[in-house]
Amino acid sequence: MFGVVDELAGKQTNYVYKEGRKVDADDVISLVHHYLTDMVPAAGRAQKLTLWMDSCSGQNRNQFLVQYLYLRVLQDKNKEITVNFMVVGHTRFSPDRGFGRLDKNMSDCNILDGNEFIKTITGGQNFTIEPPASVFRCWRDGFVKYFYDVPGICSTDIISLKFVKEETGLVQLSWAERKEIGEAKSFSLQSQLLRQGRKKNADIPNAISSVMEALSLDHLQHCFPPSSKDGLISKNRKEYLLKLILPELERMQVPEQTKQWWRDLQCSNSVEESVEGEVGEGEIDHTPTMITHSRVPRTSLTGP
Repeated sequence: MFGVVDELAGKQTNYVYKEGRKVDADDVISLVHHYLTDMVPAAGRAQKLTLWMDSCSGQNRNQFLVQYLYLRVLQDKNKEITVNFMVVGHTRFSPDRGFGRLDKNMSDCNILDGNEFIKTITGGQNFTIEPPASVFRCWRDGFVKYFYDVPGICSTDIISLKFVKEETGLVQLSWAERKEIGEAKSFSLQSQLLRQGRKKNADIPNAISSVMEALSLDHLQHCFPPSSKDGLISKNRKEYLLKLILPELERMQVPEQTKQWWRDLQCSNSVEESVEGEVGEGEIDHTPTMITHSRVPRTSLTGP
């Protein structure tokens, strides 16, 4: 489950995805983009957008997210984006509060299938969505073609990043490190990020035009192919679940439709997956992210 909090509205949106989907940077970007475009478009259009995220390197703190946020500012989706990373070892922040409420709700209920699960975690300050397959895109293929990694930008010493589009049309990146107090470091992102920008006598405006055309956020279907992951569990995993769960449901004398829900679980032809799965019994895989947006532009760089 991937959680996003809009601090202005005090609402949390939880994306529930299939167990077989091993969430990576592509999936996180897909869900963030869907949230900003379809769920809370006011945030997607805000002059200043502030993101708070935990420091998970595979999902939040990575080069692909940096490249996506650069595209948002370059293409005028937001004029300024600030990303604040929670310090490694932090305890809680807003999405965790929402997840705590969900855990409490579930501890008071007897959840027997996926439909009951969705019903239980929806309500109050929580909104739940099961994103269709069309939401998930493969971003990295396009990014790798046009972008270089920015050295050191994903270090855990960096606690905040700030993307600002200047009047020249270039995007400036500044960042603050945990060990330093004072003015943030900054540089023009184009010369480090764009593949054409690192060439000798690089034509930066032409490089930017190429990126704008090839990686347009307004034409995802043409620029970023659908994800090849179907998110389905393996055949072995389904057999394991049915063997474990169906006898217990028979003992409890539950309605036939509940048992049928489990029998109808879709699965892939893969047999390589560990049948026990990666999440323990009774646990939910939480991926927290917090988004805030302001109605008026601000220029201060805020750390956690």
